[in-house]
Amino acid sequence: TLDEDDLNAYKEAAEYNRLWREKKQTTIRFSVSDLAILKAKANEMGIGYQNLIQVLVHNYATGKIELKL
Repeated sequence: TLDEDDLNAYKEAAEYNRLWREKKQTTIRFSVSDLAILKAKANEMGIGYQNLIQVLVHNYATGKIELKL
C-alpha cells in the first residue's frame, strides 16, 4: 500500500499528465487550396486532416521541424 505522500505524488503526476494531454479547440483559416492539399495528403496517409495538422504543429512547437519563410 502507498503512504499518504506517495499517493499525493501520484495524484499530482496524474493531474499534470491530464493537463498536458488536454486539447483546446481553436479556429484557424486556411486557403481553400492549402486545405485541399492537406486533406489529400492526410487521406494518402490514412489519417484525418485535423490529426495531420496537429502533428505538424506539435512537431514545429517541439523543434522537430523548422519553418522556412
